[in-house]
Amino acid sequence: MNLDKAIQNAYVYNKKVGRKSVYLAIDIHDTIAQANYADEMPEVIETAMDALRKLNKFPEIVLILFSSSYNHDTYIEHFQKYGVDFTYFNENPEICDSKTGDFSKKFFYNVLIDDKAGFELRDWEVVVNSVTKHRAIFEEEKPAEPEIGDYVYGHQFMTVSSTRTIQYGPFMSRDRAVEFRNQLISENKHKYSRFAEFSELMRAHRHKIQFAHFGNTGVIDAEMRKWKEYLLDCRPEFKEMDQELYIFQEIQQIKIYV
Repeated sequence: MNLDKAIQNAYVYNKKVGRKSVYLAIDIHDTIAQANYADEMPEVIETAMDALRKLNKFPEIVLILFSSSYNHDTYIEHFQKYGVDFTYFNENPEICDSKTGDFSKKFFYNVLIDDKAGFELRDWEVVVNSVTKHRAIFEEEKPAEPEIGDYVYGHQFMTVSSTRTIQYGPFMSRDRAVEFRNQLISENKHKYSRFAEFSELMRAHRHKIQFAHFGNTGVIDAEMRKWKEYLLDCRPEFKEMDQELYIFQEIQQIKIYV
């Protein structure tokens, strides 16, 4: 598994097309955490955590969890406790369908890090060293401007939240862009309504136990943690919620030079 070559290719490709991010798809079990085959969060592998914290410092690196595990948000929150931020889980909405690529079932990534693909724990040092080495060229040299010639039309749109802005596209088909945008709007509304319901259930329960345990902050906090665990266990849909309604900008037509 020639990781150094794969990472070098990622930066060379980015320079060629003017892309600002390098996407690493990363498996969980036996790659960044011990396989436990249980509902509990697995024990992390410190070598991997140390490497991932270093990778998080590079602004162009986007970490994506790539796993068949459930509880996507729980895993992301679990690794955040160790100072590691993953942006996505089994998706990369920043890169959508192109003229030659269908990313609806297999999302786009530059480098795959997975023990089943031959990755070994000692390779984490290779990953960090390779990114450090090859990104120097990425920083120093501006991406080459595309040559003006034949082009096709593509379609893209942006979503804006209080914490970030994400570009979706370009899509080669406007119908596909409209369909995907409508799908995201619907999902966001459903997840926001779940958050509103969850918040109201938490608020109502806190009001109830504050009356029963007035002034006893420790007991109230413990009871609220139990209530939260109960809600997430009996209402698994609460594990995927959005805390706000996003702003979905209109679809724009752009030229893609070929």
